[in-house]
Amino acid sequence: MFSFRNHLRLPRRTCKVANENSYDGETPILTEMKKYSEVPGPRFSWLSWSMLALFSIVLFLEAAFAQSPGVTDLLRRQFVTKNLAVKSFGPVHWIGKGQFYTVLEPSGKDKGLTEIVRYETASSRREVLVSGSQLVPPGSDKPLEIEDYSLSDNLNRVLIFTNSRRVWRQNTRGDYWVLDRETGALRKLGDGGPPSSLMFAKFSPDGSKVAYVRFNNIYVEDLRKGVATRLTFDGGEKMLNGTTDWVYEE
Repeated sequence: MFSFRNHLRLPRRTCKVANENSYDGETPILTEMKKYSEVPGPRFSWLSWSMLALFSIVLFLEAAFAQSPGVTDLLRRQFVTKNLAVKSFGPVHWIGKGQFYTVLEPSGKDKGLTEIVRYETASSRREVLVSGSQLVPPGSDKPLEIEDYSLSDNLNRVLIFTNSRRVWRQNTRGDYWVLDRETGALRKLGDGGPPSSLMFAKFSPDGSKVAYVRFNNIYVEDLRKGVATRLTFDGGEKMLNGTTDWVYEE
C-alpha cells in the first residue's frame, strides 16, 4: 500500500520534552521555521536607491529630448510664453453704486500694452482711465504687468499690484505701485524695501495713504510725503499682523 509518509522524508531533529517525568524519551519535531513576518526581505542601501533615482532621471531626460520639435514648441507656447492661455475677462471693479465698472483691455494705440477702461453700466459708454504708456516706470522701457488694481474713491489715484509671489496657495505677495492720474507720476510703494514683499495694500478713505503688510507687520505710507510708518512691531513666524496663516485657506 502506498504510504505518503514513506515517500516524503522531512529533515528531522530531536529535542528533550520539557517535562521528562511525564514522558521519558525523545520527541521528533520538524526543523524550525520562522514566521513570514520574520523572514528578512531584500535590503536596499542608499547607494542602490541613488542609482535607481539616477536611472529614472536619465530615462526621463532621454524621453524629453527625444520629442519632436513640434511637440517642444507646443509645450513652450503652453507653459512658458502662455500663448495658448485662455483669454480671461477682468479683473473687474465696480465704481460707486454700480453705475460704472472698470476692466483691463489691450491698448488700441500702443501695441502690447494694457490700459484700464471704464464703462458706464447703463449705456456701455467707454472711457480710458489709464493708458498703457502711463504704466511705464521711470527709467524703464517696459510697462508694469498688472495682476490686480484698485482706484481711490475720487479716482485720482490707481493702486497697481504686480510682480507677485506665491504664499501658500495664492499669489498674495508682490510689488505695489501708485499712479497719480492728475500728475502722471508713477511711484513704487515700500520705502525702498525688498521686492515682492508687500501684501494686501488698500487706499485710505480719502486716498491720501495706503496701508499694507510687510513681513507680518502693518505699515501706512503717506502718498504725499512718501514716508512709511510702521504700526506693529511684534510680527514674526508666530505672530501675524494683517494676514492669516495657511489653515484659513482650507
